[in-house]
Amino acid sequence: MKELNKIEAVSERDIDLLILEEFNVSTDFQRWFYQLSNPQAKHSPNCLGAWHSVTEPDLGESDLIAMYSNSHAVLIENKIDAVAQPNQAKRYHLRGERGIEKDLWQSFTTCMIAPQLYLEKEKDSQGYDLTISYERIIEHFESYDDKRYSYRKYIIQEAIEQNRRGYQLIPDQKVSKFWLKYWELASVKYPQLGMRQPGLKPSKSSFVYFQPAELEKDFRLVHKMEHGSVDLQISGISSHLPEIEEGLADLDMLLVPVGKSIAIRFETPVINMASGFESQIDKVERALNKALRLLMMKDEIRKRIEASTL
Repeated sequence: MKELNKIEAVSERDIDLLILEEFNVSTDFQRWFYQLSNPQAKHSPNCLGAWHSVTEPDLGESDLIAMYSNSHAVLIENKIDAVAQPNQAKRYHLRGERGIEKDLWQSFTTCMIAPQLYLEKEKDSQGYDLTISYERIIEHFESYDDKRYSYRKYIIQEAIEQNRRGYQLIPDQKVSKFWLKYWELASVKYPQLGMRQPGLKPSKSSFVYFQPAELEKDFRLVHKMEHGSVDLQISGISSHLPEIEEGLADLDMLLVPVGKSIAIRFETPVINMASGFESQIDKVERALNKALRLLMMKDEIRKRIEASTL
């Protein structure tokens, strides 16, 4: 047994929860992290706590947010080896600005934590205010000479080695089964949506991209299961949002910017894939009906957008 790894594979969620605990229980870690994010500060304020997986419906998810008593927030993206989403660093800044608008904090720092090799290779990491390598976190843990921190260093080192070996999809059986049931339903009752048969899926795979034959290249139709929305995304038109909002004002749907795109959105029930498919069939069907409605309206939507932006 001693020759076996203590954990088969380290997921980003594993590291999320490890860092989340440090923020919520370790004063030393709280201060260390604050000093890195605010190197000019002479003193570190008290940390009020940290939160995991904080979502803004139109701007996506922050893996971790740590809040300090001086009303400063640190928004943290954690990566091991998964490819960064388009404009991910920019969305972190937008979520930081949104927090100021909502009076959740008065200032913020965006941060990516990842293996050093990832930070060197991933261009998106340059868009964050701060990057902290896993190796640097291990160095901080070196100051603690006890079994708990030896174990924490071991887990983070395993994540570093995993990154060096290259990304390997770790399928989640429940999530993969959910996707297959979803596809079977969509193929039979909603064939117009053109959903392709899914393969094995990891635990966080919750965006269903439909591929109907008649959908133009600048349109994307997507069901964001865990976010509770179905979006018809149209690329390259976010600068015209005010005019488009006026042109579509009589339609019962939301318009939200998504990077350089605009999403025409129906809100739908949030779906938890780990809870099984059968108990959520009604939620899935409601979302699929909304997706079909957006598909059927796409020509009218395009006509109105073109008229609004002339």
